[in-house]
Amino acid sequence: MKSILITGVSSGIGLETAKKFLKEGWIVFGSVRNTNDAKQLEEEGKNYFITLHFDVCNAYEILTAADIVKKRVGERGLDCVINNAGIATAGPLLHMPIHEFQQQLDVNVTGLLRVTQAFAPLLKADKKSNKKAGRLINISSMSGLIAKPFLGAYAASKFAIEALSDALRREFMSYDIDVIVIEPGPVKTPIWGKSKHLKPRYQDTDYADVMSHINHQIDQMSSGAICANRVVKIIYKAVHSPKPKTRYMVNANHVFTWFALNIFSDRSVDKMFHKQSTKLAQKIY
Repeated sequence: MKSILITGVSSGIGLETAKKFLKEGWIVFGSVRNTNDAKQLEEEGKNYFITLHFDVCNAYEILTAADIVKKRVGERGLDCVINNAGIATAGPLLHMPIHEFQQQLDVNVTGLLRVTQAFAPLLKADKKSNKKAGRLINISSMSGLIAKPFLGAYAASKFAIEALSDALRREFMSYDIDVIVIEPGPVKTPIWGKSKHLKPRYQDTDYADVMSHINHQIDQMSSGAICANRVVKIIYKAVHSPKPKTRYMVNANHVFTWFALNIFSDRSVDKMFHKQSTKLAQKIY
């Protein structure tokens, strides 16, 4: 029976991905920070879902979880690790508290590497192993390709994941471990709801007008977001494809993204985002 580790299964992409693999008969190891968040999966998965309690910023908890998984899977190892856990921090970079910026990177980037280092041996990152190599899948974002204003910290973390994944894929070639990146556009997930407390925080800055409407901007982005299950289908495809792509873009607006990346100049994209922010603020007033 195949087994998979998925970080951050309490909601969104992680939760739906765990459900999909349980439905397909896999053993799923899912990480949560609060064990209560795993009750739904424990009930649905019965003995095929194993809760792992760790924060991706806590190296001790991760290593403890890795020992639990190793004892469970033995020499069989893991067939896949999905680095999904992450947070989103919004706000103008000029005024964002440094500790918040650091936390964004610690969770999304350093946390991803901590998990990878701890669980990669179970994917066959050991030349002495005889098992078939597993796959490492990192959940990035369209923000890892195009940085929007006031999402700079989040974009920086996702740009870093893109680079980290390229380097890991090239380093892991000697182990035959493939590293695949999933790049979703906005997804219907609770992650952005946690940023709605920003409204009063920047009222004494030059960005007060834009930030005063942050809740509306988040709601507007969520309304056009894709369903998490659409991302899950791509993840499942990436896991099973005999010749997977290195990257899978899952975006509701492929045309704009393609033009922004390949045709429009940086200055043109700058003006588009600036106009969008200005128009939104004027419209709400």
